[in-house]
Amino acid sequence: MKNKLKNYEIAALVEALYNEISNSEASRGAWAYSLYYVLMLHFNKKIPNPIWEEEYNQWNIDHLYRSAISSKRNREELVQCTIYSRKVQNGDVEIEFTLSSKIDKLKCQVKKSQFELLFSEVTNRDHLFILKREVDEILSLLQESEPEIVTTLENQKIKTLWNIIVAIRSVYEKASPQERDFIETTIGAAIFYLPHPVNECFNGYLSINALNDEISGKKGVKEHIFPRKRAGKKVLNSVKSFAEFECLIKTDLRIFMYLTSVENQMTINYEGTHDDELAKLKIEKFPTLSPSPFKFNHRFYKKFVHWVRSEVNGKFIGLNQANDLLDRFLKIEKSENSVRFK
Repeated sequence: MKNKLKNYEIAALVEALYNEISNSEASRGAWAYSLYYVLMLHFNKKIPNPIWEEEYNQWNIDHLYRSAISSKRNREELVQCTIYSRKVQNGDVEIEFTLSSKIDKLKCQVKKSQFELLFSEVTNRDHLFILKREVDEILSLLQESEPEIVTTLENQKIKTLWNIIVAIRSVYEKASPQERDFIETTIGAAIFYLPHPVNECFNGYLSINALNDEISGKKGVKEHIFPRKRAGKKVLNSVKSFAEFECLIKTDLRIFMYLTSVENQMTINYEGTHDDELAKLKIEKFPTLSPSPFKFNHRFYKKFVHWVRSEVNGKFIGLNQANDLLDRFLKIEKSENSVRFK
Protein backbone atom coordinates (compact mmCIF):
# COMPACT_ATOMS: atom_id res chain seq x y z
CA MET A 1 0.00 0.00 0.00
CA LYS A 2 1.41 3.37 -0.99
CA ASN A 3 2.10 5.97 1.65
CA LYS A 4 -0.64 8.55 2.04
CA LEU A 5 0.82 11.97 1.37
CA LYS A 6 -0.78 15.39 1.35
CA ASN A 7 -0.67 17.40 -1.86
CA TYR A 8 1.80 19.86 -0.33
CA GLU A 9 4.09 16.96 0.70
CA ILE A 10 4.11 15.69 -2.90
CA ALA A 11 4.87 19.26 -3.99
CA ALA A 12 7.85 19.31 -1.59
CA LEU A 13 9.14 16.10 -3.19
CA VAL A 14 8.69 17.55 -6.69
CA GLU A 15 10.49 20.75 -5.69
CA ALA A 16 13.46 18.73 -4.38
CA LEU A 17 13.62 16.64 -7.56
CA TYR A 18 13.32 19.64 -9.85
CA ASN A 19 16.09 21.45 -7.97
CA GLU A 20 18.38 18.52 -8.81
CA ILE A 21 17.70 18.64 -12.56
CA SER A 22 17.04 22.35 -13.17
CA ASN A 23 20.70 23.10 -13.97
CA SER A 24 20.11 21.61 -17.40
CA GLU A 25 19.91 24.34 -20.07
CA ALA A 26 16.73 22.72 -21.39
CA SER A 27 14.93 22.75 -18.04
CA ARG A 28 11.76 24.78 -17.63
CA GLY A 29 8.84 25.09 -15.26
CA ALA A 30 6.72 22.54 -17.10
CA TRP A 31 9.13 19.85 -15.91
CA ALA A 32 8.13 20.58 -12.32
CA TYR A 33 4.38 20.46 -12.80
CA SER A 34 4.72 17.41 -15.10
CA LEU A 35 6.51 15.61 -12.26
CA TYR A 36 3.76 16.77 -9.90
CA TYR A 37 1.11 15.24 -12.18
CA VAL A 38 3.02 11.94 -12.45
CA LEU A 39 3.64 11.65 -8.70
CA MET A 40 0.03 12.55 -7.88
CA LEU A 41 -0.94 9.56 -10.05
CA HIS A 42 1.68 7.40 -8.34
CA PHE A 43 0.30 8.18 -4.88
CA ASN A 44 -3.29 7.56 -6.08
CA LYS A 45 -4.29 11.17 -5.57
CA LYS A 46 -7.14 12.79 -7.46
CA ILE A 47 -5.89 15.05 -10.25
CA PRO A 48 -7.78 16.11 -13.37
CA ASN A 49 -6.66 15.54 -16.92
CA PRO A 50 -4.58 18.40 -18.37
CA ILE A 51 -6.72 21.33 -19.57
CA TRP A 52 -5.47 24.66 -20.95
CA GLU A 53 -7.06 27.50 -18.93
CA GLU A 54 -7.43 30.28 -21.48
CA GLU A 55 -8.58 32.72 -18.80
CA TYR A 56 -5.32 32.32 -16.86
CA ASN A 57 -3.06 31.53 -19.82
CA GLN A 58 -1.75 28.40 -18.14
CA TRP A 59 -2.35 24.69 -17.68
CA ASN A 60 -4.63 23.58 -14.84
CA ILE A 61 -1.84 21.25 -13.63
CA ASP A 62 0.50 24.24 -13.32
CA HIS A 63 -2.22 26.01 -11.35
CA LEU A 64 -2.65 23.04 -8.99
CA TYR A 65 1.11 22.61 -8.49
CA ARG A 66 1.56 26.29 -7.62
CA SER A 67 -1.30 26.02 -5.16
CA ALA A 68 0.32 22.99 -3.49
CA ILE A 69 3.70 24.77 -3.31
CA SER A 70 2.00 27.79 -1.75
CA SER A 71 0.35 25.51 0.81
CA LYS A 72 3.74 23.93 1.60
CA ARG A 73 5.35 27.33 2.16
CA ASN A 74 2.49 28.55 4.33
CA ARG A 75 2.63 25.64 6.77
CA GLU A 76 3.42 26.53 10.37
CA GLU A 77 6.27 23.99 10.25
CA LEU A 78 8.30 24.06 7.01
CA VAL A 79 8.02 20.78 5.09
CA GLN A 80 11.45 19.75 3.82
CA CYS A 81 12.33 16.88 1.50
CA THR A 82 15.69 15.09 1.27
CA ILE A 83 16.42 12.75 -1.64
CA TYR A 84 18.50 9.74 -0.52
CA SER A 85 18.78 7.56 -3.59
CA ARG A 86 17.62 7.14 -7.16
CA LYS A 87 17.64 3.70 -8.81
CA VAL A 88 16.83 2.75 -12.39
CA GLN A 89 14.32 -0.06 -12.89
CA ASN A 90 13.20 -0.94 -16.43
CA GLY A 91 13.67 2.62 -17.58
CA ASP A 92 11.73 4.07 -14.64
CA VAL A 93 13.32 5.76 -11.64
CA GLU A 94 12.76 4.59 -8.07
CA ILE A 95 13.37 7.33 -5.51
CA GLU A 96 14.01 6.98 -1.79
CA PHE A 97 13.37 10.15 0.23
CA THR A 98 12.37 11.60 3.56
CA LEU A 99 9.94 14.36 4.53
CA SER A 100 10.33 16.37 7.70
CA SER A 101 6.61 15.78 8.31
CA LYS A 102 7.06 11.97 8.29
CA ILE A 103 9.14 9.63 10.47
CA ASP A 104 10.17 6.89 8.04
CA LYS A 105 11.98 6.89 4.71
CA LEU A 106 9.60 6.77 1.76
CA LYS A 107 9.79 5.44 -1.80
CA CYS A 108 8.13 6.33 -5.07
CA GLN A 109 8.56 5.72 -8.79
CA VAL A 110 8.72 8.17 -11.68
CA LYS A 111 7.35 6.14 -14.58
CA LYS A 112 7.77 7.13 -18.20
CA SER A 113 4.37 5.64 -19.08
CA GLN A 114 2.58 8.08 -16.76
CA PHE A 115 3.83 11.08 -18.75
CA GLU A 116 2.02 9.97 -21.90
CA LEU A 117 -1.18 11.93 -21.30
CA LEU A 118 0.90 15.10 -21.02
CA PHE A 119 2.60 14.99 -24.42
CA SER A 120 1.73 18.21 -26.25
CA GLU A 121 0.86 16.56 -29.56
CA VAL A 122 -1.84 14.60 -27.72
CA THR A 123 -3.02 17.16 -25.20
CA ASN A 124 -3.09 20.44 -27.10
CA ARG A 125 -1.44 21.37 -30.37
CA ASP A 126 -1.54 25.11 -29.64
CA HIS A 127 0.00 25.24 -26.16
CA LEU A 128 3.18 23.48 -25.13
CA PHE A 129 2.98 21.12 -22.18
CA ILE A 130 5.83 18.64 -22.54
CA LEU A 131 7.44 16.62 -25.33
CA LYS A 132 8.55 12.98 -25.47
CA ARG A 133 12.19 13.99 -25.79
CA GLU A 134 11.84 16.20 -22.69
CA VAL A 135 10.54 13.25 -20.68
CA ASP A 136 13.56 11.24 -21.83
CA GLU A 137 15.82 14.05 -20.63
CA ILE A 138 14.05 14.32 -17.26
CA LEU A 139 14.46 10.59 -16.65
CA SER A 140 18.06 10.69 -17.86
CA LEU A 141 18.92 13.55 -15.50
CA LEU A 142 17.23 11.80 -12.58
CA GLN A 143 19.33 8.71 -13.32
CA GLU A 144 22.64 10.49 -13.83
CA SER A 145 24.01 10.81 -10.30
CA GLU A 146 23.38 9.84 -6.74
CA PRO A 147 22.23 12.81 -4.62
CA GLU A 148 24.53 13.90 -1.82
CA ILE A 149 23.00 13.37 1.61
CA VAL A 150 24.35 16.56 3.05
CA THR A 151 22.89 19.83 4.18
CA THR A 152 23.35 22.40 1.45
CA LEU A 153 25.64 25.36 1.99
CA GLU A 154 22.55 27.56 1.91
CA ASN A 155 20.88 25.65 4.75
CA GLN A 156 24.14 25.50 6.71
CA LYS A 157 24.37 29.30 6.67
CA ILE A 158 20.72 29.69 7.68
CA LYS A 159 21.28 27.25 10.56
CA THR A 160 24.46 29.07 11.65
CA LEU A 161 22.64 32.41 11.73
CA TRP A 162 19.82 30.85 13.76
CA ASN A 163 22.37 29.55 16.31
CA ILE A 164 23.77 33.08 16.60
CA ILE A 165 20.27 34.52 17.16
CA VAL A 166 19.57 31.95 19.89
CA ALA A 167 22.91 32.72 21.55
CA ILE A 168 22.46 36.50 21.63
CA ARG A 169 18.75 36.61 22.46
CA SER A 170 19.38 36.89 26.20
CA VAL A 171 21.82 39.76 25.57
CA TYR A 172 19.24 41.43 23.32
CA GLU A 173 16.47 41.16 25.90
CA LYS A 174 18.60 42.93 28.53
CA ALA A 175 20.00 45.58 26.17
CA SER A 176 19.23 49.30 26.09
CA PRO A 177 17.12 50.69 23.21
CA GLN A 178 20.27 51.90 21.45
CA GLU A 179 21.97 48.50 21.86
CA ARG A 180 18.83 46.75 20.60
CA ASP A 181 18.84 48.94 17.49
CA PHE A 182 22.43 47.89 16.81
CA ILE A 183 21.71 44.16 17.31
CA GLU A 184 18.59 44.33 15.11
CA THR A 185 20.51 46.06 12.32
CA THR A 186 23.38 43.55 12.58
CA ILE A 187 21.06 40.52 12.37
CA GLY A 188 19.15 42.17 9.52
CA ALA A 189 22.39 42.67 7.62
CA ALA A 190 23.34 39.01 8.23
CA ILE A 191 20.01 37.95 6.69
CA PHE A 192 20.87 40.08 3.66
CA TYR A 193 24.15 38.19 3.23
CA LEU A 194 22.52 34.75 3.18
CA PRO A 195 22.39 33.02 -0.24
CA HIS A 196 19.76 34.49 -2.55
CA PRO A 197 19.05 32.05 -5.43
CA VAL A 198 17.41 34.42 -7.89
CA ASN A 199 14.82 31.95 -9.19
CA GLU A 200 13.53 31.56 -5.64
CA CYS A 201 13.89 35.12 -4.34
CA PHE A 202 13.12 37.53 -7.21
CA ASN A 203 9.49 38.67 -6.90
CA GLY A 204 9.38 39.63 -10.57
CA TYR A 205 9.30 43.40 -10.17
CA LEU A 206 11.71 46.29 -10.63
CA SER A 207 11.54 50.05 -10.98
CA ILE A 208 11.24 51.48 -14.47
CA ASN A 209 14.58 53.20 -13.89
CA ALA A 210 16.19 49.88 -12.93
CA LEU A 211 14.77 48.32 -16.09
CA ASN A 212 16.35 51.07 -18.20
CA ASP A 213 19.66 50.56 -16.39
CA GLU A 214 19.47 46.83 -17.10
CA ILE A 215 18.72 47.47 -20.78
CA SER A 216 21.76 49.73 -20.99
CA GLY A 217 23.98 47.11 -19.36
CA LYS A 218 24.01 48.35 -15.75
CA LYS A 219 23.05 45.99 -12.96
CA GLY A 220 20.18 46.82 -10.64
CA VAL A 221 20.41 46.68 -6.85
CA LYS A 222 18.54 44.02 -4.87
CA GLU A 223 15.91 45.77 -2.79
CA HIS A 224 14.55 43.56 -0.02
CA ILE A 225 10.82 43.95 0.44
CA PHE A 226 11.34 43.47 4.18
CA PRO A 227 13.80 46.15 5.50
CA ARG A 228 16.90 44.82 7.26
CA LYS A 229 16.30 46.37 10.66
CA ARG A 230 12.66 45.32 10.69
CA ALA A 231 13.67 41.78 9.67
CA GLY A 232 16.21 41.62 12.51
CA LYS A 233 13.65 42.87 15.02
CA LYS A 234 11.06 40.34 13.88
CA VAL A 235 13.28 37.27 14.19
CA LEU A 236 14.70 38.38 17.56
CA ASN A 237 11.26 38.99 19.08
CA SER A 238 8.80 36.68 17.36
CA VAL A 239 10.47 33.60 15.88
CA LYS A 240 10.70 30.68 18.29
CA SER A 241 11.99 27.72 16.27
CA PHE A 242 14.51 26.99 13.52
CA ALA A 243 11.78 25.60 11.25
CA GLU A 244 9.83 28.85 11.60
CA PHE A 245 12.99 30.91 11.01
CA GLU A 246 13.98 28.94 7.89
CA CYS A 247 10.46 29.22 6.47
CA LEU A 248 10.37 32.98 7.12
CA ILE A 249 13.77 33.45 5.45
CA LYS A 250 12.78 31.52 2.34
CA THR A 251 9.27 32.90 1.89
CA ASP A 252 9.56 36.53 3.08
CA LEU A 253 12.80 37.97 4.37
CA ARG A 254 15.01 37.27 1.35
CA ILE A 255 12.44 38.20 -1.32
CA PHE A 256 13.65 41.12 -3.42
CA MET A 257 12.96 43.35 -6.41
CA TYR A 258 15.38 45.55 -8.33
CA LEU A 259 15.90 49.29 -7.86
CA THR A 260 18.66 51.63 -8.94
CA SER A 261 21.37 52.33 -6.35
CA VAL A 262 19.92 55.84 -5.77
CA GLU A 263 16.39 54.47 -5.27
CA ASN A 264 17.72 51.80 -2.92
CA GLN A 265 19.21 54.48 -0.68
CA MET A 266 15.87 56.32 -0.62
CA THR A 267 13.96 53.37 0.85
CA ILE A 268 16.08 52.75 3.96
CA ASN A 269 14.09 52.25 7.21
CA TYR A 270 10.70 53.18 5.78
CA GLU A 271 7.42 52.76 7.64
CA GLY A 272 4.29 51.14 6.20
CA THR A 273 4.24 48.80 3.22
CA HIS A 274 6.91 48.61 0.56
CA ASP A 275 4.47 49.50 -2.23
CA ASP A 276 3.26 52.54 -0.27
CA GLU A 277 6.84 53.71 0.15
CA LEU A 278 7.56 53.36 -3.57
CA ALA A 279 4.42 55.34 -4.38
CA LYS A 280 5.36 58.02 -1.84
CA LEU A 281 8.80 58.35 -3.43
CA LYS A 282 7.24 58.31 -6.93
CA ILE A 283 9.21 55.21 -7.92
CA GLU A 284 7.30 53.49 -10.72
CA LYS A 285 7.15 49.70 -10.45
CA PHE A 286 7.25 47.45 -13.51
CA PRO A 287 5.39 45.42 -14.64
CA THR A 288 1.90 46.49 -13.62
CA LEU A 289 0.69 42.91 -14.15
CA SER A 290 -0.11 40.94 -11.01
CA PRO A 291 1.38 38.48 -10.49
CA SER A 292 4.44 39.36 -12.50
CA PRO A 293 5.27 36.86 -15.29
CA PHE A 294 8.87 37.03 -14.00
CA LYS A 295 8.02 35.96 -10.44
CA PHE A 296 10.57 33.32 -9.34
CA ASN A 297 11.65 33.07 -12.98
CA HIS A 298 14.76 35.20 -13.35
CA ARG A 299 15.76 33.46 -16.58
CA PHE A 300 12.55 34.61 -18.25
CA TYR A 301 13.16 38.15 -17.02
CA LYS A 302 16.68 38.13 -18.50
CA LYS A 303 15.26 36.84 -21.79
CA PHE A 304 12.82 39.78 -21.84
CA VAL A 305 15.61 42.29 -21.17
CA HIS A 306 17.67 40.84 -24.01
CA TRP A 307 14.68 41.13 -26.37
CA VAL A 308 13.83 44.70 -25.30
CA ARG A 309 17.44 45.78 -25.83
CA SER A 310 17.09 45.10 -29.55
CA GLU A 311 13.73 46.88 -29.70
CA VAL A 312 14.57 50.23 -28.09
CA ASN A 313 18.11 50.82 -29.40
CA GLY A 314 19.37 52.55 -26.26
CA LYS A 315 16.35 54.87 -25.84
CA PHE A 316 14.82 55.43 -22.38
CA ILE A 317 11.38 53.83 -22.06
CA GLY A 318 8.58 54.88 -19.75
CA LEU A 319 6.24 52.64 -17.79
CA ASN A 320 3.47 52.55 -20.41
CA GLN A 321 5.90 51.70 -23.21
CA ALA A 322 7.54 49.02 -21.05
CA ASN A 323 4.15 47.42 -20.39
CA ASP A 324 3.33 47.50 -24.11
CA LEU A 325 6.67 45.87 -24.90
CA LEU A 326 6.02 43.17 -22.30
CA ASP A 327 2.60 42.48 -23.82
CA ARG A 328 4.23 42.05 -27.25
CA PHE A 329 6.98 39.85 -25.80
CA LEU A 330 4.49 37.53 -24.07
CA LYS A 331 2.45 37.18 -27.27
CA ILE A 332 5.59 36.38 -29.26
CA GLU A 333 6.66 33.79 -26.68
CA LYS A 334 3.24 32.17 -26.77
CA SER A 335 3.19 32.14 -30.58
CA GLU A 336 6.74 30.77 -30.92
CA ASN A 337 6.07 27.99 -28.42
CA SER A 338 2.92 27.01 -30.30
CA VAL A 339 4.76 26.81 -33.63
CA ARG A 340 7.93 25.21 -32.26
CA PHE A 341 6.22 22.36 -30.46
CA LYS A 342 3.38 21.43 -32.80
